[in-house]
Amino acid sequence: MTGPVPATLTLATPLGPSEVGSAVAVPSARPAFPALLQANAVQFGPGERFGFSRVESRMVAWCRAGQGEVWVNGVRYALTPGVLLVLPWGHRICYAAADVDPFLMLGVHLVPQHDEGHPVEPSVPHDPLHPHAGCGWRRDGEPFLGGHVLATTADAAPGLAQLSAYAVEVWRRGTPSESLVRALGTMLAGELTELASRRDVAPAAGPDPFGAAPDELQRVLAYVENHLADRLTVTVLAEVGGCSGATLSRRFVAHFRRSPMEWVLEQRIERARGLLRATPLTVAQVAHRSGFVDANYFSRVFRERTGQPPTVWRRRQRLL
Repeated sequence: MTGPVPATLTLATPLGPSEVGSAVAVPSARPAFPALLQANAVQFGPGERFGFSRVESRMVAWCRAGQGEVWVNGVRYALTPGVLLVLPWGHRICYAAADVDPFLMLGVHLVPQHDEGHPVEPSVPHDPLHPHAGCGWRRDGEPFLGGHVLATTADAAPGLAQLSAYAVEVWRRGTPSESLVRALGTMLAGELTELASRRDVAPAAGPDPFGAAPDELQRVLAYVENHLADRLTVTVLAEVGGCSGATLSRRFVAHFRRSPMEWVLEQRIERARGLLRATPLTVAQVAHRSGFVDANYFSRVFRERTGQPPTVWRRRQRLL
């Protein structure tokens, strides 16, 4: 991570529906209940970063200590101790801990509508390949916050903070009972409803992490994100950016201090980390979906970048 981490969040206009997945609830007559299906705490290492492509929950992300940044649906937020973010259903997120004093993050996940008659399984999809991703019996419910990310603090929302800490402690002790999952879900839904009704809480937004990059680089970055599994070369990316390969390389070094293909490799490793964390895919399948033709080569590069083989790294990870 480069540069200082801002101490405050900037309040701005809410995100549009196209940025937040299924952010607006669809009314349902089916009997359903709120369920708190996952809670965890993760102490990040210096400069550690990882992300998830689609998280199907209303998530409370709380920075308990340290500092860092998160990107939610492409928008950057600086986190310092005590900051709480409430994230929309279907959000895309990337965590980036500071190089010095990396953050301790708590994550609590609410499914606002869980249909009766289906087993209550305490897990939340963090990737479209999860077995429950997109299932019809887990849904966003009352659109407490619409498609916005809301920012508050533990001091300003003590009930939400205390409930989040308690939920993490419950999960630390083991898988909770269905009755407790339901009770916690009802309480968290109440806290979020109360939070959304307050006038001192506003939609939060931060600057686009690549806002200073010219349009041609923006196009290249978006293309890389959407085509990581494809064969990518400097020639292909230069065509996307409408410039020569030499010009593209100079612009990448100027803006990101790395070459285009080094950037691509970083994004592929990041994608692989997310798949290893959030899906049951084999290492070979992860390699293929991340753009590596050869699984052995992927394993070697992954170990060089993380210090561990993919299988060992996966066993030591926890979802947030």
